[in-house]
Amino acid sequence: LLREVHDDPEIIVSDLAKRVGALDFVVSAHVRAMAKMGLLDLTPSGRYVHVQLRSPKTLSSSLVGGVVDLLGKTFGSEKAGNPTPCKVWDWLADPDAERTGDWNAVFKRIAYCLTAYTHLRRLLILRYLAQQPRADEETIRDKIGMSPSAVSRQLLKLRRRGLVECVRGEGAQQWQLAPRPTVRFQQELHRIVMALLASSPSQK
Repeated sequence: LLREVHDDPEIIVSDLAKRVGALDFVVSAHVRAMAKMGLLDLTPSGRYVHVQLRSPKTLSSSLVGGVVDLLGKTFGSEKAGNPTPCKVWDWLADPDAERTGDWNAVFKRIAYCLTAYTHLRRLLILRYLAQQPRADEETIRDKIGMSPSAVSRQLLKLRRRGLVECVRGEGAQQWQLAPRPTVRFQQELHRIVMALLASSPSQK
């Protein structure tokens, strides 16, 4: 859906449904959900609803463009060839992980990687740690303006995805960015996000 909207701005929902081979009401529910997340704008015009990406000046819209390009590379690159679950899985998982022939597992893995970056608080933490290589939770909380429970929760989510790590500093435990992911899909996704955060410090 995002790829079609990216390639055809202001497409209407019914045409979008035809492009992806889904029912109108299913596509409508998905675009409404993405609009609530700040990824899309919906513009009613008579009996039609036009769908477009948010302003390209926003971080979320820029991120969508990067993700669309990455998904195109994942599913349609020369390396992937004619995409099969096993070939696409090679982009998504550790080389030592067992390959899968299940598309559902592939899509779940993609969603798992993407959701590391779909919460503003997680993005703010990543941006801060990119600027300040090491900090304790109290410092992160004060600089970003988060509650103690919120910063702990988001740091743990980032840690589970291998994006930050906890180290022993002077006194309290401190957090820092983890080494670059080893999985190709995560490498490229992380590069896209961090580049956008570095170039758009005031955008949300």
